Amino acid sequence: MMIQSHKSVGPLTVKKILDSKDMYKQSDVLYSCVLLDGQSKGILLDKVGVWIPKDWVVICDHITICLGEMKDKTDLGKEVILTVTKLGLSDMALAVQVEGFASKNEIPHITIAINPEGGKPKDSNNITSWQDMESFMVKGVVIEIKKS
Repeated sequence: MMIQSHKSVGPLTVKKILDSKDMYKQSDVLYSCVLLDGQSKGILLDKVGVWIPKDWVVICDHITICLGEMKDKTDLGKEVILTVTKLGLSDMALAVQVEGFASKNEIPHITIAINPEGGKPKDSNNITSWQDMESFMVKGVVIEIKKS
């Protein structure tokens, strides 16, 4: 019955089945992001470093575009300029809002630092208190981060 339902792909053979792409295979890409260059990371830390609570873990390296692979890979390798516009702080994360590239996150942001007592970079998604700040630019490159 299954073979009959696949007539549109021609005769079904063991070789075709073995050569077919596994539609359930997990990607080796953890997330896609704009990875900041070293100079931009330095600029960010100069501008907002005074807001990092003592002993917090500094992250300050990317804006997440999406989890997993990008569907449209045309932007991979592209240099992007982002505008930092706001600063947000919660009990678990410190982040800045950015404009200039689309993100699946409701609020596109760069996690600056996290609380070492249970904080995770994803906690930046839960920040509700954002303050306007004097805007400035940072730059990075669109990449996919793979499992190591």
